[in-house]
Amino acid sequence: YGTVTGVQTCALPISTCTNSTGGIVIQQPVGSNYEYNLNGGSYQSTPSFNNLSSGNYTTTVRDKNTGCVSPASPFTIKPAPIIPSAPSINITQPTCSTPSGIISITQVAGLTYSIDGNNYQNSNIFSGLNPGNYSVTVKNTAGCISSVTSATINAVPAIPTAPAISNITQQIGRAHV
Repeated sequence: YGTVTGVQTCALPISTCTNSTGGIVIQQPVGSNYEYNLNGGSYQSTPSFNNLSSGNYTTTVRDKNTGCVSPASPFTIKPAPIIPSAPSINITQPTCSTPSGIISITQVAGLTYSIDGNNYQNSNIFSGLNPGNYSVTVKNTAGCISSVTSATINAVPAIPTAPAISNITQQIGRAHV
């Protein structure tokens, strides 16, 4: 009778920021004479197991002709990374003397910051901003992006025009003798 030797496995995409499940594909042995098992459950004809929650698992392979079962191969699907909370912001609006705005995001260790959802930087302060709407997000080291906090930089306040002077009157002094 034959034996089934070690099982080679390959983890499918592990849990991501938006998908909390993962999977496994058994790479060897494969073929129509093998059946595949996950955690001692029922055998199946396909070498993949999908939509698995985070946790520890074992797989085995059984030869349908001989009934021999491989040693168990362990694997782990890691938990999904945590998505950061929407950022808290402070806006400094343009003034007559400072014609641009500033968005300051509350700083949190391990995050990068964006005001357009595409370009991230280590600094939590964005200055020299033109009037307009900004979509403020933060991203963690796992690549998970927060929901958007909207920010608006107002137009520069209008500076009053210089006063126009008309009808100038003067008092002419009288001399006293």
